[in-house]
Amino acid sequence: MSRMTQIIKRNGQKVDFDRGRIFTAIRKAFLADNLSDTALVSDLTDQAIRLAESRRIENEVITVETMQDCVEETLMANGHHKIAKKYILYR
Repeated sequence: MSRMTQIIKRNGQKVDFDRGRIFTAIRKAFLADNLSDTALVSDLTDQAIRLAESRRIENEVITVETMQDCVEETLMANGHHKIAKKYILYR
């Protein structure tokens, strides 16, 4: 399976995929709960991206909404329910 290189924004525009944006969104959800763990946020970011990559069809460009759903699922699967709620509110 090829790695994601692009993502479709809410306005329909295709842009380069940026792991940093996922990391920042998860980090902000942690900070909203007064938590800061860069290593954990990085790991969760990678897990969410792997989940999205595993679900997409070859050469498909996923949407921002799909990526956000994968982040939520990853947070919940790792027991970070409060953080997931903060993430949902943030997004």
